Amino acid sequence: MAKERPTAEKGVEDRVLAYGDRAVGQGQATTANPTAQPQPVKPPTPVDLILVDPRGAVPSSVPAALAAEIGAVRRNGWTAPLSGMVNAVFQARKRGMTSQQERFQAGKMDYTFYLVEGHSSAASSWKEVNDWLLDHGLIDAGRGRAYFEIAKSAWEDSSKIGFGMPPQQGFAKAAVVKVDALRKSAKSLPIDRAMLNVLKHEFAHMCGADHGSAGIMLPQAPLAGTPAYDDKAMQRIFLDLARLIASQEPQLKAAYERGNL
Repeated sequence: MAKERPTAEKGVEDRVLAYGDRAVGQGQATTANPTAQPQPVKPPTPVDLILVDPRGAVPSSVPAALAAEIGAVRRNGWTAPLSGMVNAVFQARKRGMTSQQERFQAGKMDYTFYLVEGHSSAASSWKEVNDWLLDHGLIDAGRGRAYFEIAKSAWEDSSKIGFGMPPQQGFAKAAVVKVDALRKSAKSLPIDRAMLNVLKHEFAHMCGADHGSAGIMLPQAPLAGTPAYDDKAMQRIFLDLARLIASQEPQLKAAYERGNL
């Protein structure tokens, strides 16, 4: 069952690193009619990429690079990068472990990644991970049950690096990356590049994207180079961001509960 979310103010977060472009062509006054009033420009929506890093495993360069690379994603036919297409500013920060209250308060534009040990002597337990997911509002019932089963299998398999939980019709979502499994798989590759690729892969899953046959959405995300999202993943990311930006949290939550309770 989903846990109730108390109403309270969010705690002060760490310094934010941001990237984004305003949507192209919005709010410009028409030149055909000099008496026309310019339309107000809608400010970009902040999209928060939250890297929960209780053991200091995330290199300092990763948050800014993650926000920049996701915001700059571009698909054939788009007139702007992703940030401009959805009129959003991507912000990334790393922080220590979240409290239960902060997890309860996660909003529709919060994308939370837990970077923790999975198989070492300092490993988190599946019970802890499961509780984080429930605290975020994810439901282990109905259609949501299958996602929890996939997550548990990925957590227990030492060859798997992580998993991302999609919001379905709602907005609750979270991802978990096992940093010890990532280090083992990366071997001598630069860990910052390998981590970025895994985070971008799980971000797409949090937008509802599936695995693909090439690029960054291969079942095991490539850890070297800068592989691109395939067309299906880019479209899924765009549609889900646009859906969340345009919707209200109470309606999203109600739709999610109808499909899973």
